[in-house]
Parts: sequence; structure tokens; C-alpha cells
Amino acid sequence: MYWLDFFVHPAKWREEHQRRIEARQRAERQAEEERQRVERQAQERRQHAADVLHNRTSSGQQLTMICGKSDAGLHTGEKLVCVLPGTSFYEPRSVRVYQGGSSGVSFRVAKGMSFRVGQSRGQSESHDELRMLDQGDFIITSQRVIFCGSTKTVTIDFDQIVGTTAFADGVRISKERRERPYLFAFNTDLSTTIDGATFFANGNFVNCMLDQATVLSRCPKGMLPAAFMQTKVA
Repeated sequence: MYWLDFFVHPAKWREEHQRRIEARQRAERQAEEERQRVERQAQERRQHAADVLHNRTSSGQQLTMICGKSDAGLHTGEKLVCVLPGTSFYEPRSVRVYQGGSSGVSFRVAKGMSFRVGQSRGQSESHDELRMLDQGDFIITSQRVIFCGSTKTVTIDFDQIVGTTAFADGVRISKERRERPYLFAFNTDLSTTIDGATFFANGNFVNCMLDQATVLSRCPKGMLPAAFMQTKVA
């Protein structure tokens, strides 16, 4: 009927056609304005979170993220910094794979006589792959990292940490005198609010808390470590 009106009522059709064009253009402008508004709000949230981090770290205030109760026994003077329930604990484990050999092909050349060609022995190869060993609470205190699972418990004093690597959903912690690193994957739906800014349990934020706690534990009481001024979270 819409295109039929072009032949029956051309003037009316042109009016309706123009209205439809204007309505589509309005909808497109509104959608673009909404997209820009959402992007501005997201940018403002990111900037506010960056300002909160800067203010907290530059003043030496420890960032915290306590999303549950901890059953870990704390030492005298030790304080909780982070508790993340539902954390998965992984370790690289060596896996051996056997590649079977071939019996080859047998050729009969005379009665009672044959030759076999193409025969090969099987080979065994090993490689590392990540295996989830347990799930439980990932804990950072003012002195150490603790993992409390249903079957595994891991304790890493700050002085034993030789390196950390942050991932989108977890961290890898290397411990001195230990060949294989520990890998912890977090429930990234967990979050905390600090001074009006929301932070999620991703690898960067957890690693930032761990870095701060480590630096603060080595800083003489009352002195503000310069390293806090350089702490950033992506």
C-alpha cells in the first residue's frame, strides 16, 4: 500500500516518505547521542577510578577487597587486605603422551619367507598443561598470600615472592626455590566500592593490592614509600 500511494496520491506519498526519512534520521541521532552518553559515563567512571587509585596510593592507604569471611589464622599484627572466595587454584603439571608405533607392511617373497618394511617403535613425549587442583579462598594479608581450599592450603610470605604476572581473570605468583608457579583464577563478578568507584576482582587490581601490601610491609612505620606514587591499574 505504501508504494501504491505513489501512483494514486503522489503528493501525499512524498509527505509520508519525507516523514519516514526524518523519523529514521531522528532515531539515528538519538542512538548516536545515547552511545556517546554511555561512552562519556564509562570514561568518567574510569577517570574517577583512576583518581581514587592515585589518591589512595599516593597517600599510602592500602587498597582492600574483602568479599567474604576468612578462616585463615592470622599472626599477631597481621591484617586482612583481600579475601576472594570461589578462586580456582591451578598448577602446570607434566603430562606424558605416548605416540604409538607402526607394525609396517609385510611382503611375502617366497614360501615361508617374508620381509617387513616401515616398522617403527612408539615414542613417549611429555609437556606441561594447567590442571585445576582446588577451589577456595584467595587471601592477601599485610604479610603474605594464602590460599585455603577444600584439599589444598598454600602460604607464600612476601619475602618468598620472586615475581607476579597479572592476567584478565587471575594472577601467577612465582615462589623462590620452587620451579613451578602458582596460578589463581578469580571470580571476576566479585567487586568492591572504594570512595564511590567500583573495582572488580581482575588480575590487575588484585596484583595492585598485592604490590602495595608487599611494599608497605617493607616500609618503616611512618614513612611513605615512593613506589606507591607509581602504582597503576589498567
